[in-house]
Amino acid sequence: MKRTSPNNPNVLIGRTWLLLTLGTLLCPFLRAINLGDTLQARWDEYNRENPHINLYVHLDKNIYAPEDTIWFKAYVLTPFVNEVLYVRLVDNHKDIVMAKQFPMYDIRAHGDMPLPADLPNGTYYLYAYTDRMISFNPGDVFVQPVTVNKISAHRLEVEASVVDDKRVKRGDNIEILTRVKGPDASLLKGMFSFWVGEERIKRGSFTTNNQGEATINLKYPQLDSSEMVRCEIVISNEEEETELILNLRHEGNIPNIKVFPEGGHFIDGLYGRAVFHVFDVYNNPLGVHLTLLEDQRAVAQTQTNRWGMGDIVFSPRSDATYSVAVQENGTTITLPFPGTIEQSGMGIRLDAKQGQTTAVLTNKSTCDTATLVLRTMDKVLWSQTLALKPGDSSHVDLPVMNDARGILELAVFDSLVAPKAERLFL
Repeated sequence: MKRTSPNNPNVLIGRTWLLLTLGTLLCPFLRAINLGDTLQARWDEYNRENPHINLYVHLDKNIYAPEDTIWFKAYVLTPFVNEVLYVRLVDNHKDIVMAKQFPMYDIRAHGDMPLPADLPNGTYYLYAYTDRMISFNPGDVFVQPVTVNKISAHRLEVEASVVDDKRVKRGDNIEILTRVKGPDASLLKGMFSFWVGEERIKRGSFTTNNQGEATINLKYPQLDSSEMVRCEIVISNEEEETELILNLRHEGNIPNIKVFPEGGHFIDGLYGRAVFHVFDVYNNPLGVHLTLLEDQRAVAQTQTNRWGMGDIVFSPRSDATYSVAVQENGTTITLPFPGTIEQSGMGIRLDAKQGQTTAVLTNKSTCDTATLVLRTMDKVLWSQTLALKPGDSSHVDLPVMNDARGILELAVFDSLVAPKAERLFL
C-alpha cells in the first residue's frame, strides 16, 4: 500500500476528540491486559452508539455543458459496510433531473452520469448518499453545486482584479479592471453586484471596450474587521455567460492562521513538522508567504498553496517568543504564533522511505514506557509496547498493511494509558 510522505502538507496532523474520550475512559488497571484489544472494544461500543458515515465525492470538474458526462469517484469512511451509492442531480426548484445508483467496492465507488442535451443552463446540486446513510444522520449526505453552461466555439475567458490591491482600504474608492480574453471580446454586456454577507450594497452594468476591458468602481464601505466585500461579475455573449467572484479584503481583514503540530503537540526541544492553514474571514484559503520568527529572528519559511496550506520544520523552545510574519501583495504584517509549546510530553514523527514507514518516538515525560497503536476507522491493526526512558528516543518500523483501506491513525499511550500523541497518514 502506498503511504503518504510526511512532507505532504495536506496530511492533517492533530489529536482527535474521540481518541481523548477513549483514553479517559480507560482505567489504570487495564495496563495488565492488551491495550489494543481494549481500544478495539471501546471503538466497537462507540460506533454502535454513534453510527456515522463520512462520504466524499470527487468530480472531474465543476462546470459542464449539455451532453457532457459527469465522471466521479466516491470515498466513504465508516465502520459499516455500504453496498450502494445513490447519486441525484437536482435543480434550483429541488426537482430531480437525474438519478442513478452505483455499487460500492470496499470504501470506494465510481461512475458516470451523461447529461441530457436539452438541459438548461443554471446551477444544479449533486447529492450522494449510501444505502446505510438512509438509516442514519441525513446531515452526512454529500452535496456539491454543479454549473451547467452551454460552451460556444469561442468560450469566454474572463479575469478581474483590483487595479491597486495594496490600497483596498475602508472609505477609499477602488477600481476593478475586468478583462475578456479571446476573439469577439469587445462590446460585450456585463453585470456586477457587490455584497457584504447576504446583503447586496451595489449593482450595475457595463460594456467592454475595443480591448475587451471594463472598469467597475466602488467606495469601500466602513465595515467591521470580521466583514468584507464580495464582487460578483457576469459577462455574456449570444451563446454563453461566464461568472466570476472576487473577494475584496480591506486593510482590517487580518488573515486567520491555524497551526497543526505533527503528533498533536509542540514540545520543548523536539524537532518536528508544523502545518499552517491561512484563510480569510469567510474561510477562503489565502496564498501568502509565511516566516516563523523566534525572538524576532527568522527560523523557517513557507509559501501556502491553493488550499492555504504550508508546512515548516523547527525545534520549538518553551523559553522563546514566537510570531509569524505574513507577506501578501507587497505588505507584511506580524501575527502571534497560534500554537502552545509544552515543556513535557511525548513526540512522534513519521518518516517514509522506499515503502517503509518509521515512527520516531521521543519521550520527554516522566513515564518509562510507551504503547503504539495503529488502527483504521474501525479496527485496531497492530500495537506494541516498548521501554522508553525519559529523554530517550526510539525508531519503530511500522508493519506494512496491504489490506488496510483509507486513513490510518498511529496513537501513543503512556504507562498510565493516557493518550499522548497521534499521527494520521495514508
